[in-house]
Amino acid sequence: MNSIEGTEGGAGPLVTGLCGALFLLAALPTLIAAALPPSGLDGYGSTMFINDFAQYEAAMAEGGRSTDWRIHDHFTPELHEPALMWPLYVAVGKLSTVIGIPPILVYRAVELLSRAILLATIVWAASRLLSRPSPLAIVFASAGSGLGVWAALAQAAIGIPQPYGGNGSYEMNNYALLFAPPHVALGMAATLILIVMLVGNSGRWSGRRLLALVGANIALCLLHPFNEVSILVVAGALALIDLTRAGGNAPKVQDRTTAGDKPPPYRNDERLQRPSATPPIGAAFGLRSIAPLGLLVASGAPFVAYSALTFVGDPFWNSTYGTQNVLPSPAPHELIVDLGILMLVGIPAVISLWHRDGRDRRLAIALVIMLVLMYAPVPFQRRLAFGVAPLLGIVAGAAIGQFISVGGAARLPRLGGTLAAALTLGSPGIVYAGMLVSSARNEPLPVYRASSDLSETRRWLATSSAPTDVVLGSWDVMNYLAGAVPGRTVGGHPVATVDSKARKEAVDSLFRVDPSDASLRASLPDGGPLPRATLMIASTVAPPRLTAEGALIHRVGDIGVWRLSPAP
Repeated sequence: MNSIEGTEGGAGPLVTGLCGALFLLAALPTLIAAALPPSGLDGYGSTMFINDFAQYEAAMAEGGRSTDWRIHDHFTPELHEPALMWPLYVAVGKLSTVIGIPPILVYRAVELLSRAILLATIVWAASRLLSRPSPLAIVFASAGSGLGVWAALAQAAIGIPQPYGGNGSYEMNNYALLFAPPHVALGMAATLILIVMLVGNSGRWSGRRLLALVGANIALCLLHPFNEVSILVVAGALALIDLTRAGGNAPKVQDRTTAGDKPPPYRNDERLQRPSATPPIGAAFGLRSIAPLGLLVASGAPFVAYSALTFVGDPFWNSTYGTQNVLPSPAPHELIVDLGILMLVGIPAVISLWHRDGRDRRLAIALVIMLVLMYAPVPFQRRLAFGVAPLLGIVAGAAIGQFISVGGAARLPRLGGTLAAALTLGSPGIVYAGMLVSSARNEPLPVYRASSDLSETRRWLATSSAPTDVVLGSWDVMNYLAGAVPGRTVGGHPVATVDSKARKEAVDSLFRVDPSDASLRASLPDGGPLPRATLMIASTVAPPRLTAEGALIHRVGDIGVWRLSPAP
């Protein structure tokens, strides 16, 4: 394969239809949850990374209550200073307050818009990287995945006790982006825009393109700042290549006098009008080629510096979103499972791009850099590969499409392409079927986080509790409540809660007690039985013990709320 090419003829309508179908399929689980939820269940947020949705709810809730753009961590009782986090959801909360529409409805609109923007960006990126947007490239880049399900089944069949089924993250699975929260989908769109612009012809940077580059970079810093470092490293490497090439190809001035020729007679005015053989300083040293890098550094440095000062320098934020935000990359040999056909076909295609020049080689350089950076010695190393999988999907899909096209009516190329597509789309298809079933039945994924009683209790707490209150409940219940209460919870999230592992063990041990235990009943108000999801509110940072000094202040069904005095 000499270059990545798109399939010829009829790709436009087909690509549009594919994107429309993918958009509708991505919206279907949410539509089912809204129209046909299981009886007695509530709290649907997302079908992937279900517990993380509470963080976005908390940002929306505080954004709607506050005039500040900074927010607090509502998943831990420790007092702390607010930080600039999740600005998209803070904006959703503020917009909700202004227009008088519940924030979840505004969120759903933003969610749909972000998916449409992501699909449009993938088509745009493919149209810039390929001669024509290949339908298979679009499908692989937007709905492709690795061999996780197939690999797990194969390993289980041969008796491997703990089969590796791949990493379910957004970085490794393109289909997950269509079910991702808006900041992830929009962050990927910004990443693809930046990479495609950087690998384009750097000699054609107009003012409008530079402005678009800066705008996309600022959007990325606000939405998904983790991989800003990757963008800067890619921009730096490409700028160095351009700078070296510009310096080596600078026109040289021939000294006619040393060659035995007499200098031509010029009058003073003619000498001033004669074009200089020496290029401008900027052209000679290729300074224009590093303008994109300079603008990216200037626009991204404040955000990188703020993130470093906040999540490394601040003791509280470092102990939560700093040291606990561990996102390791799959081992290199595990990438065969995680990326599958995207890697097995994409890497040879990238090698072929390397042997070419211009845009193709620059794309290969960007992909190699991002693949290497995903093993950087930082806790969130997997985030540095954000963007690799969709780009590999474009390259691999185009390569397979070209292979089929070259084969014509031959059976082998068509069978090979069909098998590659089935392997790439098979795992997402199985997972998607599980999503649909979960939206209707709450299994195998527990996408509904609350009973109707707990949902009503949360609404009451959102308006009746104070910012100084701390909520103690079972772990999953606290996760759900933290998305709405003005105060804080004792725990509820593996990253956002200080010392989350130890605190979860303590909370689990408390709520694992048998409700029939006489000593526990005696410690409860009125000596009554422990409700299924007992909630206690305390105006103290330390988690309170169950004491007889508590007062029942609210109850819905088997959900009770006690205000407890601090234990002596």
